[in-house]
Amino acid sequence: MGHKLLGTGFALLCLACATWLGARLLSPEPVAKEDKTLTWGAYGREKPSTFDKPRCVAVAADGSVYCLDLTGRIQHFTSDGKYLDEMHMPDVSVGRPQGIALDQAGNLYVADTHYFQVVKFNPKGEIVLKFGEEGIEPGKLYWPCAITVARDGTIFTAEYGNRQDRIQKWSPEGKYISSWGTFGSKPGEFMRPMGLAIDSKGEIFVADASNHRVQVFTQDGKCLRSWGGGAGEVFNYPYDIAIDGNDKVYTVEYGGHRLQCFTTEGELLARWGGFGREKGMLNHPWGMDVAPDGTVFVSDTYNYRVVKTRLESEPGGATELASR
Repeated sequence: MGHKLLGTGFALLCLACATWLGARLLSPEPVAKEDKTLTWGAYGREKPSTFDKPRCVAVAADGSVYCLDLTGRIQHFTSDGKYLDEMHMPDVSVGRPQGIALDQAGNLYVADTHYFQVVKFNPKGEIVLKFGEEGIEPGKLYWPCAITVARDGTIFTAEYGNRQDRIQKWSPEGKYISSWGTFGSKPGEFMRPMGLAIDSKGEIFVADASNHRVQVFTQDGKCLRSWGGGAGEVFNYPYDIAIDGNDKVYTVEYGGHRLQCFTTEGELLARWGGFGREKGMLNHPWGMDVAPDGTVFVSDTYNYRVVKTRLESEPGGATELASR
């Protein structure tokens, strides 16, 4: 009798373990992964590899990384953080730029926020184009804060302020083409659009920061879909967005201190980060970019550093690093 009870108890224990394991395998809860994060930088305003509140990063075709900080200095690094060179914005006395992007030829574009213009540098660091003037009319700029460039050289800018939050489309020469959006929370409206990215289909993804959502558009401004909305539900002030070579969408949150990875339809694949100063944590990050292979670079603004990491996603559920 005792042996039968023991056997029955053991069988029940095995069944319970199997049930628990099955639930874990089917659950979308995060799975811990090894953190292989690399960081570089410290506070400073002049020395190489130092930053004063780095605001944004851009990854070049060769894997090198550009980082713009509060001083208007754009430093250039290898993908592992070795300093290469730098360039400077022409003036930052009345305000600092917020967004940068690269085109297929390696030219660097800067959303020069408080000068109401876009500045283009060639790969040698020479200024070859400026366009924009202050105004709220179509074809003028008011606090441009994000920029991206399509494969054909078409330029898209995002701006905010004076209740004129919108996206504008420009020719490669900086000639106005069209615009869409206004201040608000309805589809196609924005509250501080802080990040722009383009997927392989040419769709425009917007990090609509103060609406706590991502919106997706055609290049003519037709709203296709969105996800998020409501502070803390999916996003907490998404300040930037980027898309890798496999059309995975990455966001970084100023308020959430984390990265998230999604499909282009908004399905969560992975998340990483949390508030802090140690490895694997972020402190009010403003910007990010992603290499074609999925390597992510973050301007970890209030930690005065650049962070390099990867988010390994798994089908059917989010993956979260153990450092979270």
